[in-house]
Amino acid sequence: MTDIINPITAAIIKESKDGDTIREIAMKTGFAYSAVYRWVMELAKHDMFEVKDEGNRKRIYAKHTALYSQFVGLIKSVSEAERDKAFWAFIRKTNLKVRLAGGTSISLWTRGSYITGDFFDKIYVLEVATKDLGKLEKELDRRKIIYTEGDRKEARPLVLLIAKKVFGKTDVRSTSFRVERIGGIPVVPLKELVEWCKKLNLDAVLEQLDALYGLGLKTKYSEVHTNV
Repeated sequence: MTDIINPITAAIIKESKDGDTIREIAMKTGFAYSAVYRWVMELAKHDMFEVKDEGNRKRIYAKHTALYSQFVGLIKSVSEAERDKAFWAFIRKTNLKVRLAGGTSISLWTRGSYITGDFFDKIYVLEVATKDLGKLEKELDRRKIIYTEGDRKEARPLVLLIAKKVFGKTDVRSTSFRVERIGGIPVVPLKELVEWCKKLNLDAVLEQLDALYGLGLKTKYSEVHTNV
């Protein structure tokens, strides 16, 4: 039974649509026709696909059984893990002018002692200099990492892009885009993050940062001190 969990069956389930022929699936997945044929028939034996003969063609249709749903869930989890790994590997090596910000930078600067809901859900806020936006999008596309500049999407990981205009230091419109690195990962500077948290009254985060870096903020988390 466990031998049906392999790269070919995963590709068949991921890439095929109801009504596709086996040859069409082979073209989509890049595997040989004979290999796809064999594993389609094997999946059909396990009641995951129905194969219909139409002349000299065989078309397949998914049977949404419990086993099929479990298989789809497993493929989705593995794909998400691979894309997540690819994102972090890319962000460590890129020379583009980018930095992780917002709740993502909170989780990184607090070394995981404060995990935001978005970070837990693999939603990452990434600021990018406008001049590098197009290059960044191409790099993310190449790695099949989903991103958005507005509406949220269901795919994970999801990168929320925020384009920022950055002018020269002598330009009166000059906008700060300083970058610090945590384990090679580009993030907003700690000082900038602190100011952002103050504006949003994120006392719990400020207390964590103060404890870690001795910032002298004298910020107290209200629930801790009012419930004593």
